[in-house]
Amino acid sequence: MEGKMVLPIGHAAGTRRESEGRARPDDSTRTVLVALGAGLGVALAKLGAAVFTGSAALAAEAAHSLADSGNDPVPVRGSASQQPPRR
Repeated sequence: MEGKMVLPIGHAAGTRRESEGRARPDDSTRTVLVALGAGLGVALAKLGAAVFTGSAALAAEAAHSLADSGNDPVPVRGSASQQPPRR
């Protein structure tokens, strides 16, 4: 980890500031974004299968997967609005 400095206080929630001055997503934000992408991929696959087969059940599953993916950004928003403890 030589050359990188993580500042725990005074940075935007959900980001790490490196010594070069660039902000990048922290591990939990990255995990949520990967889960969002995977969920959207599953929804698209189910939607494609529903269109291909004409299955109403697969269309309902696609809608359900899309709704589940809509909940994924909630933890990111919650951590962004979180305030550091007062001293």
